[in-house]
Amino acid sequence: MSFNDDLYREGGALGVYSYYYQTKKENFNKVRLTSPIRGQTMTSVNGGHPTPSRLQTPVSMNRMPRLDIMSPHPIEEDLVIPDKELVADAMQRKPLIRPSNLDLWIRVMSQLAGKDKVGKCIQYGLRILIAYSIRARKTQFLNNFKLTGVDFNGKTQDVLRQLVARPELIVVLFLGQFEARFVGLTKMLSVYRQMLRAGTVPTKVLKMLSRISETVGLLQSSEKASTKLQRLKSDWCNFKSLGEICALYYAWFDESLLAYKIGLLDEKTTPNYRKFAVRHEALAWYTNIILGLRAQFEKLSQLSNKENSLKINYQVKQRAKRLVSTIKPDQSPISLYGPLEVTDTKTQLQYSTELKKISKEKYMVQLEILKLLCDFAYDTVNVFHLKIDEPLHLLFGLGAGAISLSKIWIAEKEKTEKELNPCLN
Repeated sequence: MSFNDDLYREGGALGVYSYYYQTKKENFNKVRLTSPIRGQTMTSVNGGHPTPSRLQTPVSMNRMPRLDIMSPHPIEEDLVIPDKELVADAMQRKPLIRPSNLDLWIRVMSQLAGKDKVGKCIQYGLRILIAYSIRARKTQFLNNFKLTGVDFNGKTQDVLRQLVARPELIVVLFLGQFEARFVGLTKMLSVYRQMLRAGTVPTKVLKMLSRISETVGLLQSSEKASTKLQRLKSDWCNFKSLGEICALYYAWFDESLLAYKIGLLDEKTTPNYRKFAVRHEALAWYTNIILGLRAQFEKLSQLSNKENSLKINYQVKQRAKRLVSTIKPDQSPISLYGPLEVTDTKTQLQYSTELKKISKEKYMVQLEILKLLCDFAYDTVNVFHLKIDEPLHLLFGLGAGAISLSKIWIAEKEKTEKELNPCLN
């Protein structure tokens, strides 16, 4: 077989001879014999050097579109399918669509949790301002000024003239009006927040009764006593069961206090139960906070172990690749699978993506721990009746609400960005 025959055979349907290969089969030999390049020696583009194989060609050259230079029309379709690396690069270069703060605020307020946390921030913020207002009004300076010397029954001009003549009375009047108007608002916000989380007692009671019924059925079964004991231990002696019991414990007394506030229960007829409910509502919340802290610290430990394992695996792979790169290509079978640079890029991209995901999860868990610590500090004062500065005590409640609201905001922002940018999914 001649040299030109080899060129025809190596050209293939996508090579420089594709124009002649696209003719009918019966005319193929005739066209082949009349080829304008037959009998000529093709000059290599590489200056006489053999053309490198596709596996040894740089990745950027392999991804370039292929054109049929001998055909009047180039091949219309790029037959090289981009891999995940190209897609990821395109994703990184494309500007992301960011949701507006107004859209995020609407999405946050459309959730029950968002409404509850916004109400909590407003409630505790107003209570802090009211506490400072009462403290300022009771200072020795303002306590000496009384509004009794002002005749509010006179004309408006006369009243304004008296207040302007004594500016300290304007401060006393403003603080008194502020307290009178916003104390009622804080109570309404408390009822509003309780109504948002109300209605869970029936479902929790039914779930607990169902578990008790299953346990009674187990005790009445004909299984061995040791088997029954083992199943009872596995079903009830765990933190999941304890969490369900404490959740029912808190919901029962929380909704009992709500019934007093909206008038379903009369405090005058059942004063003892109301005192009992107030006491145990604080205790139930305290136990739920402690269980929540335990669960979040355990989750944080698991994420830290996962992050360390990921980093160690990546370092081991990188060291192994550096060792492999020192071996000559003709002595290593890895060269058969393509350049190591492509694998390194994909590995680094996957590693950075997983590491970023774990970091986000750890950040959210850390926020939850900080929020629970604020709740723990706030409820500790109520449970043990500690003497503490009231604005500082209320500041723990405001901090817990603000952290919870920030968690909801971050989650909604990430969710909205994925909806606006499908390439992030």
